[in-house]
Amino acid sequence: MAHFDFSEATPFKAIHVGEYIKDELAARGMQQKELAKMTGIQTSVLNDIIKGKRDLTAEHSVLIGNALGINDDFFYDLQKQYDMDRARLSERVAQQAAAITIWNVLKQYVSEKFFKKMGVLTSDIKRDVEVMFDIFRVKNLDEFLVLQEQEAMIAYYKKSEKLVTNEVDLFSWKYYSMYEAKKIQLNVGFDKKNIDSLCEELNLIIAENVDVVNRTKIACEKSGVKFLTVKKEGQVPVDGMSFWQGENPTVVLTMRRGTIDNFAFAMMHELGHIMLHLNVGDKVFVNISDEAKENIYEKEADGFARNKLIPADKWKIFCQRTKNVSPYQIQSYIQRFSEENGINAQIVLGRYMFDTHCYNVRSTFGRCVN
Repeated sequence: MAHFDFSEATPFKAIHVGEYIKDELAARGMQQKELAKMTGIQTSVLNDIIKGKRDLTAEHSVLIGNALGINDDFFYDLQKQYDMDRARLSERVAQQAAAITIWNVLKQYVSEKFFKKMGVLTSDIKRDVEVMFDIFRVKNLDEFLVLQEQEAMIAYYKKSEKLVTNEVDLFSWKYYSMYEAKKIQLNVGFDKKNIDSLCEELNLIIAENVDVVNRTKIACEKSGVKFLTVKKEGQVPVDGMSFWQGENPTVVLTMRRGTIDNFAFAMMHELGHIMLHLNVGDKVFVNISDEAKENIYEKEADGFARNKLIPADKWKIFCQRTKNVSPYQIQSYIQRFSEENGINAQIVLGRYMFDTHCYNVRSTFGRCVN
């Protein structure tokens, strides 16, 4: 069992040696003048020591100790302890005050609720400031403010009228996700040539819909792709994000809807960015859900996802089969098509609703990610 070392503790208040001398005199019923006469110390000097206005010297300690029948180094040790306590208090107070000042600025730009939910924040403000700097990859407050200003200018903060996105929530989620991704260490290099085989393996996992998240992580890491899920908090209508970190591309999903079709499309969308757009040390792609995507990169990633989930030639066949089929009768056609091609039926239904703009079709298939 570990024992607390009181020599390393910082007291709430530094107590001057004069307080101890005053207590000794009171216990003996002795007046200051009497002690001054016995020791030869001037009354005014002794009075200043007792009031804490003057430091005790080694000579004073010997004289007072002998006069009171106490070890001659006792009071001098108390003086040294006072000096150390005062120094510790001064440093601690200064550091604490600085941390409070920094935190009062930081909390204007970061989501306290999100970071508390993630278990990042504690009751130790100094530690919390250090962790925030680590998460946002800055060394001081000035660097953080520069980063925040740069982030506020990025295009994905400009939302459509359909969505409400809180910049603080999104900023916090993005950098926390990158912070968590950094903890993942892969010993496998990445090669874009492996993306197709990775997509094929993911399609099998999605079709089976069993232990999807864990199996997706294993499949990605075998291909040199970091994968993790980070839940959102607040107004963050984000499905996923992709970026390079070190030698590996990274995919982060929020699982905000928890449906297999949303998971599948978001995953393939981010792999599309990796395949088509990302290079080592390149930009970050944040996928805002339901956004009217005018950015060519987003359109291309969407196209990649659709074709990897359901190849274009197969989808053409399905459309020809069902062009005269009522949406109320489409379920059996979807079931047959999914079984023939080894595709999750909910993926087919999602594609059908997207292409026909008929979103009121009830699903009889399992929607949740298992």
